[in-house]
Amino acid sequence: MKAAIESHHGEHVDVEKRVTDPSFELQSRVNALDVSGDVWLASTGFGLLTSRDQGASWQGGPVMGSGEYVSVTTHEGLMAAARPDGVVLSTDSGLTWMPMGIPTTLTRIHRVAYSADGTLWLGAREGVYFTHDQGKTWLWIGRLPFTDVGDLYYDAAMDRVLVSSRISEQIYAIDPKTMSWKWWQTGYRIGLVRTAGGRVVASSLYDGVVVEPQAAEAQTGQK
Repeated sequence: MKAAIESHHGEHVDVEKRVTDPSFELQSRVNALDVSGDVWLASTGFGLLTSRDQGASWQGGPVMGSGEYVSVTTHEGLMAAARPDGVVLSTDSGLTWMPMGIPTTLTRIHRVAYSADGTLWLGAREGVYFTHDQGKTWLWIGRLPFTDVGDLYYDAAMDRVLVSSRISEQIYAIDPKTMSWKWWQTGYRIGLVRTAGGRVVASSLYDGVVVEPQAAEAQTGQK
């Protein structure tokens, strides 16, 4: 929202109205990107940008005085973006943003992701947290075998939240409905985890990209 001056019955009055940000080509460093919805969301060196024409033009800028957002996620009209020390939320596809409440124990946030039911997941130095009500209350998965979560990603095909840590060789897949999980012992320290063709794919810290063997079976765990 921006203040604008309009004339009413010959008098100038200040009113608040939505002013559309000018469109421009994206020519900045991209820190994070979500193109899963109708409106795309990017974190760049310039700030948080959205595109409603599949990347042909972008709108936006610094949010809450910062352009250093390390992770973004979208779910229908909801959007969330994380800095190492905070999260901002949009309920109107990026037209306006507001700060989100986060647990006071957090010291560094690495990733945010929405699952299919609209639950927002957060991966941080202290572990995995999730909220069903856009940050009003948070729950912590306390029995996950590691904290210091480096990467967190929701895979729609598996309907699982994939979690990895730079200090561990394990990858965990959390069921967002039951909060149970299964895991893979990779034999590598993992920096990033995704899926492709129904198999888990990860970038290791020292040995390049590693792929789940076709015949591999995950172990199971409880919340």
